[in-house]
Amino acid sequence: REEGPRLKRARRNGLSWEMTEKCRRAMSRVRRLKKKVRALVLPGNPLDVIINELGGSDEVAELTGRKSRMVRDPATGKVVMENRNSNGVSMDQQNIYEKNLFMDGEKLVAVISEAASAGISLQADRRGKKQRRRSHFNLE
Repeated sequence: REEGPRLKRARRNGLSWEMTEKCRRAMSRVRRLKKKVRALVLPGNPLDVIINELGGSDEVAELTGRKSRMVRDPATGKVVMENRNSNGVSMDQQNIYEKNLFMDGEKLVAVISEAASAGISLQADRRGKKQRRRSHFNLE
């Protein structure tokens, strides 16, 4: 075979034609595998899926210890990272803000994690604007 620039460079580095060819094939396999991985459609985080299925963050009060969530852009279908405090409320007050939206009936669904459940009551309260009946589902 005629030596091309790659083979000449490989020879200068002490590699044989066979070794260079093995590296080329390995890199080709790596490129094909990366392409397959990018094409995978993996399931989302269960909490993000539940919130999305129940109407998204505009409809669901999220009371968790998370700072961000994965949201699917309806226009592109791509999943993007969204900060939970993109509404302008500090992270320290985010769960209280979300709880108040739920208690006042602005959001009809609340998702609460164990990390945020200490000291929080979502029972209907006479002080709340909406005192409608509530359902509680426990997922583990």
